[in-house]
Amino acid sequence: MSENDKEIDRIVELIMNELADVIFSKSQDNLVEYKAVDTGHMLGSGFVNYGMSPLIEYKAPYSATIEWGRPSGTYPPFTPILKWVKRRLGVRSDKKAKAIAWAIMNKIKTHGIAGRPFMANAIYWTDGKTLKV
Repeated sequence: MSENDKEIDRIVELIMNELADVIFSKSQDNLVEYKAVDTGHMLGSGFVNYGMSPLIEYKAPYSATIEWGRPSGTYPPFTPILKWVKRRLGVRSDKKAKAIAWAIMNKIKTHGIAGRPFMANAIYWTDGKTLKV
């Protein structure tokens, strides 16, 4: 590989990594804007693997559900919803918390959950943006 080719590769990698940073930052902003943040686990699970083909990844097990939603027809997992009911709604009674969690699960099974495309919208948002490299 010639020195010129190496320099071109270096510049392309810089541009790709800068673009990944911009998209990642906007995806984090979107999560907050879409109120998809509760404990901060989702925000903290995201990162960028840099390189010629950078990869933006969110490790939270529910990240795909936030992005794409959940179709109706199946129950979501019980334990995370029960914990959410206790934490966010402040329900202290186990019996009441379980009843509320089941009601939420039934609604999700019936109606599904709309997606909040934090990543796709971050990518669309960058269209036409000028990067500073």
